[in-house]
Amino acid sequence: MIVLKFIAIFVPFAFLIMSPRMAAAAPCAGAAAGLVLWFLDSEEPPRFSSWAAFGAGVLIALVKGAPSLLLATLAPIAAFVILEYVEKKRGEGNLGALAPLTAAALVAGCGWLLIQSSSPRGAIGESPPTRIAVFGDSLTAGVANDGVEKPWPVLLQERLGQEAEVIAFAHPGDTASQSWNRWRQLVESGTWKGSDEWQPELFIVLLGGNDIRRRATPGDVKRDLEVWASALSPSGADVLFVAVPGGLIGDSYGGVWQSVAEEGGQHWMTEDAIRSILTSPNMKTDLIHFNQAGHEYFANAVYERIIGR
Repeated sequence: MIVLKFIAIFVPFAFLIMSPRMAAAAPCAGAAAGLVLWFLDSEEPPRFSSWAAFGAGVLIALVKGAPSLLLATLAPIAAFVILEYVEKKRGEGNLGALAPLTAAALVAGCGWLLIQSSSPRGAIGESPPTRIAVFGDSLTAGVANDGVEKPWPVLLQERLGQEAEVIAFAHPGDTASQSWNRWRQLVESGTWKGSDEWQPELFIVLLGGNDIRRRATPGDVKRDLEVWASALSPSGADVLFVAVPGGLIGDSYGGVWQSVAEEGGQHWMTEDAIRSILTSPNMKTDLIHFNQAGHEYFANAVYERIIGR
């Protein structure tokens, strides 16, 4: 039982490597683990361990800057208060030992709903776009000798079909402002393909990672992304901002891309796909760059976001 207590308390720590959106469920995960422990030791409910597991979940959610923290906290607290009442009544022979396990299932369900409710929903456009311009850095362009034959924009084009054309404007090392200045010069000189006969139906902006690496503040990143939002909106095309993880433990940048997109009436995509790649040794070439499997995974994630799956 001592081992189970430690496992229950450390369950929420798995959310340290997840996004702030998913970390909102950490208190629910901790509470669910604690309630299961409560159920397994029904003769002497381990109240301290159960509450400690829940407390660890709240701490993780706070560190990650998780949204919907109030709901994530109130549901487990309510479950524990009810369970305390259940224990009192059970001593009188009125309630069975199955109650804690039922409460755990309800709390876990609350966590799942938190994750689902904060995800961007719906397809981008009435039909899948056939002309897409992608702006990015090395996560899009790749790096030398990475062995990648098809970066994710090429794979995205293949998924969209024969009529689709995806142009990637990406340079390794670019910050959001550097990429903007580079693209603006091309547009002003008339040498960018999108400046005349070829007009994109969708712009995808995957920038900000190098800003974070250079220790730009969240406010600085937001300001530079807002320049992109203001410049692309008048085109009439849809704009999709892809969020970038700000760190594996603690993410003060969480919500920047969502905020920029929502303020400009545009679309956004969570950082979950990139985070999944960066935490998987099988999908990256080094600490931050995708290998071919990573590009395949990310292309599929972007495609599903576009079609609203």
